[in-house]
Amino acid sequence: MIKIIAKPWEWACWLWGLVFPMFSSQEAAEKAAPAARWSGRIVLLAIVLALLGAINRLPTVGLQNLIPQYPALARNWLPLFFLSLYVLLWLGWWLYRILSMEVQEEASDFPDIDRAWAQAMEALSRAEIRLDATPLYLVLGWSSGSEEALFKAAGIKARVKQVPTDKLEPLHVTADRDSIWVTCPGASLLGQQDPSFIGQESGGGGAVLATMMEEQPDPFKTMGVGMATGGLEGAMEDARKEIDAGRAAGRPVRNIDREKYLARLRHLCRLIRRDRLGFCPVNGVLVVLPISSADPRSRPEEIAAACRQDLQESFASFRMRCPILFLIADLERVPGFADLVGRLPASQLNNRMGQRFPLVPDVREEEVPAKVEGSVEWVINSLFGTMVYSLFRVESNRSIDEIAEVLRGNQALFQFLGKIRERRERLARLVRDCIPAVADEKLMFGGCYFAATGEGDDAERAFASGVLNRLVQEQDLVSWTEQAMAEDATFARTAGVVRKIFMAVAGVLVLGIVGLLVMRFAGRGS
Repeated sequence: MIKIIAKPWEWACWLWGLVFPMFSSQEAAEKAAPAARWSGRIVLLAIVLALLGAINRLPTVGLQNLIPQYPALARNWLPLFFLSLYVLLWLGWWLYRILSMEVQEEASDFPDIDRAWAQAMEALSRAEIRLDATPLYLVLGWSSGSEEALFKAAGIKARVKQVPTDKLEPLHVTADRDSIWVTCPGASLLGQQDPSFIGQESGGGGAVLATMMEEQPDPFKTMGVGMATGGLEGAMEDARKEIDAGRAAGRPVRNIDREKYLARLRHLCRLIRRDRLGFCPVNGVLVVLPISSADPRSRPEEIAAACRQDLQESFASFRMRCPILFLIADLERVPGFADLVGRLPASQLNNRMGQRFPLVPDVREEEVPAKVEGSVEWVINSLFGTMVYSLFRVESNRSIDEIAEVLRGNQALFQFLGKIRERRERLARLVRDCIPAVADEKLMFGGCYFAATGEGDDAERAFASGVLNRLVQEQDLVSWTEQAMAEDATFARTAGVVRKIFMAVAGVLVLGIVGLLVMRFAGRGS
């Protein structure tokens, strides 16, 4: 007897699961081919609708009397009502399944960048620094020292220090309460010009720094008895020949996949834009270049090309404009810098050494590159010159030892000025060529500054703190590009049209319901 009852019950459960799979635990709807499933559902639904239609028309039940004003609707409203509920059940079930789907994340082309960025975000979270509420600055380029030394020289009291800590990671984040600094040595084209990052410490990069640090015949020292008869000009010419002879030993030529590193930078910019949650992606850009990057052996034309492409790519991804400052680092490696700092008042070591440039200059477009080049030359020629000349000391009224020390210090200052001025034109051209010519809104170049970014004491970290502080002070001087504004206006118009359509549909539905109610009660009254 139980078996006789169980078989029909099993069939009834199967039919129920076929028609209402959202209420079935047997997943009967998945046990047949899709065409067979839907054919069965349609047949069963037609049978149910026919039965409901027959019930609707039974005089003994009297369902037709509920809507006497519309005879056609009165004869069929029960199956139509059931069909509407059935369709709504399916729509709700499909929506539930869509929302419950476990969407697998798309495999990233740059998992190392994703991993490093995730570590940095975790460190910011632990330090209670909100990425979407703290100004963020992108740092391109490199200095000969470590990133920690750069930010220490800039006076950043970091709560997050270079995360991830491995130097070979594609990006690092340093942050305090007021600012977040993102460096990207392995996620930018300019980062590939750093010899230490690409493992060329023993190659051309070391030779470039050696040119500045090693003991060489001093072309500026005072002529003494028995020296060459060429005088100062002859000594300078000899030194120039030695420098020119060493330029052939530049850093090795590397075949860099430019598209690859531009794509990596583009991916990093997307991550920043995504996690900033609608706020401006970046508040400023700092381009750091060692002073040796202007030397011919460093191939400054390649450095400038890499910088241009990085700036173009980053701002195209961010779709905005913000201040860009250039920092010429490694002043501490120039001979004579220690004597310069030793004679300066301690209060001046935190000042900026450079010239402010108007973010939106009131000159013609074709005049801007020459103005940028001229501003850098002015800093080297006039600002450094005035500083050095003001620090010269006279030998009168001093002991023999003091006179020797004064002469040595003056000689070191003059040597420092000569080394700087020897790079004047090359540095000016380098900064000029690093700024890309953008078709629409121009980039906001804010100036070029010089600083020491060494690992040692305060004497090796002079003039840096004011540069980063200026970027922090100008965090609000940002603007979206016209393209971004146009897209935003288009989305706003589209959203407005969609909103009006929904409001119109809702209004029609409300009016229809009200009309039906009025007709219903009016019919009863008559």
